[in-house]
Amino acid sequence: MHDFIVLFLVMHLCKYVSCFVLLFFLGLNIDLYMDFAINIIVPIIVLKMYSFSVQEYVKKHKVNIVHIVFGVIYYTLLLDYIFTIHHYVMHMNQYLYTTVHYVHHSSTGTLTPIKGMLSHPFDGLSVSILIVFAIVTFEPNPISFTIAYSMFSVMGIFLHSGYNNEDMFWPFLVTPADHQRHHNCVTVNYGVFYSIWDRLSGTYSHVNC
Repeated sequence: MHDFIVLFLVMHLCKYVSCFVLLFFLGLNIDLYMDFAINIIVPIIVLKMYSFSVQEYVKKHKVNIVHIVFGVIYYTLLLDYIFTIHHYVMHMNQYLYTTVHYVHHSSTGTLTPIKGMLSHPFDGLSVSILIVFAIVTFEPNPISFTIAYSMFSVMGIFLHSGYNNEDMFWPFLVTPADHQRHHNCVTVNYGVFYSIWDRLSGTYSHVNC
């Protein structure tokens, strides 16, 4: 369990360090595809750093593809639920919004991946701590979690892509247009992966402000 928590924290740190280095030290203009690559490759590198063997884990725990798929669904639901609640609190608490979360909302206009990376350090740190506490309540599945975390991270970046073709999305997934409405309207569409939490709580909006 301890190794799994360390793995998550290191994975989270490596992702943002990679983005930071590319942005500020190398002077590269990170586009959508570069962000996708970072969020997929970094978790794999971290697993290798920890000498994590997928074959050994599968053999020891008798994991099959069904376990992995259901694990991915579970972790994406868990991550999105935690983030949605955290995001909602950040908006509803005036102090947290003006001093912390407003940094992310300070850019205006059509969203871009670069604008999506703009955030207060406490914003990401606080939600990461909540995720760690949630993880330790169940026996972790590193394979499913790594896949789910990568998907969740990529989705978070994709929502800031400015892509507005909603026809290709399933009804229960958040679209970039949904998140653009969140930035425009502020008090709607708090989810990142699934829109079900907003739909159930009445905070989902399909209408532009």
